[in-house]
Amino acid sequence: LGLVAVASLAAAWGLGRSRPTASLLVLALLAAVVLTASQAAIAWWDLALPVVAPLVALLLAAALIEATRLVLVQRAERALAFERENLGRFFPPAVADRLAGVTAPATLGTTVDATVVFIDVVGSSALVERLEPEAAMAVFRRVFVEVERVVFEEGGTLVTFLGDGALVAFGVPEPRADAATAALRAARRLLDRFHDDDLDLAMGLDRGRVLVGNVGGVRQFQFTIMGDTVHLASRLQGVASELDAALVISAAALDEVKDETLREGLVFRPAMAMRGRRGLVDLWYLARHRPEVGSPALH
Repeated sequence: LGLVAVASLAAAWGLGRSRPTASLLVLALLAAVVLTASQAAIAWWDLALPVVAPLVALLLAAALIEATRLVLVQRAERALAFERENLGRFFPPAVADRLAGVTAPATLGTTVDATVVFIDVVGSSALVERLEPEAAMAVFRRVFVEVERVVFEEGGTLVTFLGDGALVAFGVPEPRADAATAALRAARRLLDRFHDDDLDLAMGLDRGRVLVGNVGGVRQFQFTIMGDTVHLASRLQGVASELDAALVISAAALDEVKDETLREGLVFRPAMAMRGRRGLVDLWYLARHRPEVGSPALH
């Protein structure tokens, strides 16, 4: 009985701390110990110890431990998949995979350099009034699917959908030197995607320091970004209608973009006032009705 108990405890201790391959080695080692102890008892004390019961105990203990391990592994995998699915709503797949393994809570307070883009569907109120609810939702869903696809392909973060628009960021949560370039490229890809549709988009883009993390109460919270950069990007998107522009980008953000093809067609607008802000802002914008190639507006 003592040998059975020792064998079972040893199996539980050894198997519970090993990988499946190593567990087989532990099991074989313990079986060898039992057989050796039986032979030693015969040689030294002329005692015939039973070996069937200890070996059966080893096998039962091994089966129980492996079954428990399998349940725990599956539970951990389901939890990880759930975390990855939640993170996948905001971050590109590669970033979501890395963040899924982080156990520390991401509270609001981390400050990073980022490029922020506000995206809005122009004339959404009239669209909702004109269409049936299901048809209007299908239109918005088509836009949201494209926003998600393009932003993730460019390595951006989908912070949230805002009714008929979206807030996205580049350089969040991981800083990147080409955040402004990636943001402008994503914006122009979206404009090209809906260029031949009846849908018009208006976007505002700015770069600077933002607060990053989770905000909310005890049971409900969400990932978000805050700061003056976010506010200015929202204001830039707001003046797009005043300029009849599809895209408005701050001069500070455009200074970070070295790709001349992405700057093509942008028109400079110096010292423009922004609602709710002191001072004036230099900006560039892409006209909604693009001028012909060679027009002075391109220069």
